[in-house]
Amino acid sequence: MSLEIEATDVIKIILQFCKENALTESFNAIQSECQVSLNTIDSLENFVSDINSGRWDVVLPQVAQLKLPRSKLEDLYEQVVLEMIELREAETARAMLRHTQVFQRMKVEDPERYLRLEHLCGRTYFDPREVYGGGTKEKKRAAIAHALSQEVSMVPPSRLMALVGQALKQQGQGLLPPGVAFDLFRGQAQGQRDEVEAYPTAIHHEIKFAAKSHPEAARFSPDGTMLVTGSMDGFIEVWDSATGKLKKDLVYQAEEMFMMHDEAVLALNFSRDSELLVSHQNMEDSNAGQRLRKFDRAHTLDTHASSIPILMPTICIHTTDPGSQDGRIKVWKIRTGQCLRKFDRAHTLGTHASAIPIPMPTICIHTTDPGSQDGRIKVWKIRTGQCLRKFDRAHTQGITCVTLSKDGSHVLSGSFDGSVRVHGLKSGKMLKEMRGHTSFVNDAIYSADGSQVISASSDATVRVWDAKTCECLQAFRPPQNASGNEVAINSVHIFPQNMDQVVVCNRSSTVYMMTMQGMVVKSFASGKREGGDFLAACVSPRGDYIYCLGEDSTLYCFAVVTGKLEHVMPVHDKGAISLALHPHRNLLATWAESGPLKCWAP
Repeated sequence: MSLEIEATDVIKIILQFCKENALTESFNAIQSECQVSLNTIDSLENFVSDINSGRWDVVLPQVAQLKLPRSKLEDLYEQVVLEMIELREAETARAMLRHTQVFQRMKVEDPERYLRLEHLCGRTYFDPREVYGGGTKEKKRAAIAHALSQEVSMVPPSRLMALVGQALKQQGQGLLPPGVAFDLFRGQAQGQRDEVEAYPTAIHHEIKFAAKSHPEAARFSPDGTMLVTGSMDGFIEVWDSATGKLKKDLVYQAEEMFMMHDEAVLALNFSRDSELLVSHQNMEDSNAGQRLRKFDRAHTLDTHASSIPILMPTICIHTTDPGSQDGRIKVWKIRTGQCLRKFDRAHTLGTHASAIPIPMPTICIHTTDPGSQDGRIKVWKIRTGQCLRKFDRAHTQGITCVTLSKDGSHVLSGSFDGSVRVHGLKSGKMLKEMRGHTSFVNDAIYSADGSQVISASSDATVRVWDAKTCECLQAFRPPQNASGNEVAINSVHIFPQNMDQVVVCNRSSTVYMMTMQGMVVKSFASGKREGGDFLAACVSPRGDYIYCLGEDSTLYCFAVVTGKLEHVMPVHDKGAISLALHPHRNLLATWAESGPLKCWAP
C-alpha cells in the first residue's frame, strides 16, 4: 500500500519542529527558501468564532503570523475598516488605510477600491445596505471566516516526533485501506468536503442491523472518516462514513471483536482529534460483568459461572437444576446468539464450571440480582478498541448524554437524576457537579471556548454554567405552548455563525435560535399541530440549515437565513429515534426502532 503525501506537508512538519525548539534562523531560512508557511492556529473553532463576532483585536495579531492570499487578506482588512467607520472611529480607519502594507498595495494596484474606503471615512453617515451591497455585516463576516478557515490548520504538537514513533510502532499493520490519501501534517486520512451546503433529498447508503439490535445512538467522527453506532445489544461498531461498510482496517473489528457494553448503548461522542470515543449505558444490574452478547433466557434455572480462553466467537455456559442436580451445558455463537449445542445430562450431579479450549482471550459470564438504573460510562481508544476508563456509577440514575472536553481530559454527562457532572479521565473520579434542574437533564455541552457548560432539561429550561465554579450564570426557557404545560427540551446546539447563540430543540413542532441570555432571535416552525413534535435536531456545519426529526419519522429542513421550511421528507416508516450530521459533507444519518440506519444526501 502506498500513501500520497504532499511535499509541502513534510516542510511544514520540519518548520513546526524548528519553531517548537526555538530554531529561529533555521525556521526563517526554510520558510524563505521553500516559500511554504506554517499557517497554524491554536483553535480553528475560536478563530472562526472571533471573526464572526468581530473581535478584530484578537484576529489581526493572529493573521499577522500567517501567509494568506492577497485577495482574502484585503477582504479581511476592508471589513475591519468598514466596521471602524460604522462605529464612528474614522481616525482609526484612516490610520489603517494609510499605514498598513495591505492598503498601501491596494492603493497602487486597486486605486478605485482604496478611494472608495477613503471616501467612506469622510462621510457623516453610514448606510449598511449600500456598503454591504444588500447583504449584512454578519453575512460578510461569515464569508470571510469560511475563506480564512480554508487557509489555516490546527494540528497536534510535535508531529515529527509523533510520526517517527508511529512509524516504528505501526509499520506493517496497515491502519488505512488501500488508495487512501494521507494528510501527513494533520495526521489523518484526507476526507471529502462539500463546498456548498445543501439539504438531503435521497438515500446515499444504508447500514442494516439484526432484529432487536437497532442503533440507539450514532455519531460521525470530527475528521469525517467514521460513523460509529451503539446498538440495543450493547455493540459499538465503527463504519466507513462514505460507504457504510464496517471498517475492517481496525484490527479488532476484522477479528470480530468489538467495543461493547452490557446493555443498550444510549449515547456516543468523540474527542476533537477523533482518537477517543465516550459511550454510556444505563444498567439494570449494577454489578454485571462485561459480556460480548446477551442471551435472553439462556437457561430456565440458575447460572453459575463459565470461563473460556477464546479467540473464536463461541462461548460455553452451564446450569444446575437444584431439583435433580443434573448438569446442562450449552455452546453459543456470540455474534448471533445461536445455541450451537446442548448437553442435557452432561453429569449426574451439578456442573460447576466448563471450559472450551479455544485459543483466544478469556471472558467470564455471570448473572447478578437486578440493581438500580445506574449509569456506566466508558472511554475507548478507537484505533485499538481498548477501554481506557470506566465510570461504573457516574450518576445515581440513568445517564442521558455524554461529551468530551476540548482537550479530551474530562467527560461531561447529564442524567435522569437532574445533575450535570464532570469526570476526570485520568483520576476516574467525579470532579464537579452542577445542580439546579428540577427534572431530567437531556443534553449537556461545552461552549465553543470550553469556559461554560450549557444544559437542557425536561423542566423546560436551558441553563448556562461556569465550567470552573459550577455557578449557574443564566437560566431561560423557550416560549411554551398555549396549554401552559412545561415542554421538555431535547437538545441544545451552538450556532456556528455566532458562538454566543444556541439552537434549542424542545418537544414541540418549533425549534428556536436564542441568545445565551434567553432572547429568541428566530424561530422555525413545521406548521404541524399534532403528531409532529421534534425528537432531535442538528445544525449544518456552516449554519445554513437546521434539520429536525419529528415523531412522525419525518425530516424537516429549515433555511436559517429565510426562516422558511425548505424541504420535508419521510425518512422511516415509524419509530424514529434521532439523527446525526457529517462535519464536512451534506450527509445526514437517521435511525429508528426498526429497519436500517439511513444516510441521506442531496
